[in-house]
Amino acid sequence: MSQRVNLLEAFRHNILMLKIIGAWSFADEFWYKIYKYFVTYGVLLNYLSLLAYLIIHHEDSEVVESLYTLPAITHAYIKFLMFRKNFRQIKETLDILQVEACQPRNETQKKILNDSISFAHFFLKCYTGLVVFLCGTYIERALSHGGKSLPTLGWIPFDYQQPVVYELIFTCQSACFFYWSYMNVSTDCFICISMLQIGSQCDLISDTLRNIHEISTEFKNDDFTMRKILIECVSHYNLTLRYANLLADAYKEIVTVQFADPASLQFFQLFFYQSAVTCEIFFYCFFGNRIIEKIQKPIVFYAWNIFPINADTFKGKRY
Repeated sequence: MSQRVNLLEAFRHNILMLKIIGAWSFADEFWYKIYKYFVTYGVLLNYLSLLAYLIIHHEDSEVVESLYTLPAITHAYIKFLMFRKNFRQIKETLDILQVEACQPRNETQKKILNDSISFAHFFLKCYTGLVVFLCGTYIERALSHGGKSLPTLGWIPFDYQQPVVYELIFTCQSACFFYWSYMNVSTDCFICISMLQIGSQCDLISDTLRNIHEISTEFKNDDFTMRKILIECVSHYNLTLRYANLLADAYKEIVTVQFADPASLQFFQLFFYQSAVTCEIFFYCFFGNRIIEKIQKPIVFYAWNIFPINADTFKGKRY
């Protein structure tokens, strides 16, 4: 067994971002809970101010067209709520990565995991840097307009152009804008880095199966050792599958919100059209399959619940 790799290192910066935006949870979080509520209600107030401004000025076409950031902000807030709601599953995925079965068996597998961690850091830095640049450009545009314009639209029930008051409101809106952006970044990066880990674990299983003879010689090159390694590979695969299922369950609402833009009717038009076409195909397949079942009902045996023991597998093994 090679030296252990800290797989949570891939999430280190991402988890820090999630803690900053108040999406994380701790066993004892009295002060952090106060911080979470403060941040949550602060950005909620900013969001409601934006909605109020839209309602008041809904007849102004220029104002409505300038609110293209509203869907993204809505997405971000829903992502934030769903991430906190499904935090138990998310925490469980991180616990799975600390299991011994996810560790490398040799230096090659160790390199696979280290490369995955390095790529996760590179991806997060590039994504974060891009968002910093875009947010800075967006806020700088408000400063370059002249006068006392704000970076985002919002209903403010008092004169914010007074000295000190304007600077304070400008700073708060800018902070909220960065917050919305990094709420998207942190939740998106978590699932991307998690999928990188799933891919790395699959690479480890594949490497073990390809080099099972070499790995078994490190202990005893006999049938018992090889069977033991095969059983460990199946257990590792099931663990990886559980990791993927937990991740999918935790992110199902977030991914749905990401693809279903509430500001676009084209999504729903395409969805209903594709559903109708899929139903038509399903009817042909369903009733055709009933005929096949009446003619023959094959019984398939599986090796380790992965490989079917049949002629196709035999042909694949030969060629």
